[in-house]
Amino acid sequence: MKRNGWVEYDHSNPLHHKVQYADPMADDTYHTCQWFRLDVSQDQTWIEGADGPCRPIHCRILHARPRRGPTDTEPRMFHDDILQIFNPKHSACNVIDQSINRLADEGLRADVRRLRVLHNEQNALLATLQCTNNQIQANQEETVLIARFLVQARATSWVGLDVIGRPHTANYVATDRRNTSPPPTPRSIPPIVASQGPSDGQFTTALGKRD
Repeated sequence: MKRNGWVEYDHSNPLHHKVQYADPMADDTYHTCQWFRLDVSQDQTWIEGADGPCRPIHCRILHARPRRGPTDTEPRMFHDDILQIFNPKHSACNVIDQSINRLADEGLRADVRRLRVLHNEQNALLATLQCTNNQIQANQEETVLIARFLVQARATSWVGLDVIGRPHTANYVATDRRNTSPPPTPRSIPPIVASQGPSDGQFTTALGKRD
């Protein structure tokens, strides 16, 4: 395990990070992984935990652990809700990084790194948005300019009167296709079967008026 970067978890060591996972066999029961390691290969820092070789690996995003509020002896020189010192363009960025490394808190280092990545992404998005807004503004200005020329030329009346004043013939050109009608089904007169008819009197009565 150690050859692959794993560290045996010790709950008494403040620099170690706990990785827990839910027990699939019992509700509201969690286990702590015996080993952990950090994955800093991406922009987001992950912490992985396992109970041994060939065991499932559990992971979560690593964050800085909360600390208690300032004591009476701690000088109140900074506001913890103002994070400007972690801005990647801060003038003392190198000094800030040296201090973070001396504190040796991987969670603090992970969140500061992620915050700077988000700042850079936001600046890139804002630059793209500004470029898009400039293009939209240029489009709108040219649209107004072209519309002004068309209004001064009375283009709507000019074209509209030309459309009304010219005769238009109906267009009978076919616009769609369909299969030809199928040939009619051949029909024949059904054969007449001769049979004996009524007598002469019955035939005359059948053609006469009903009573």
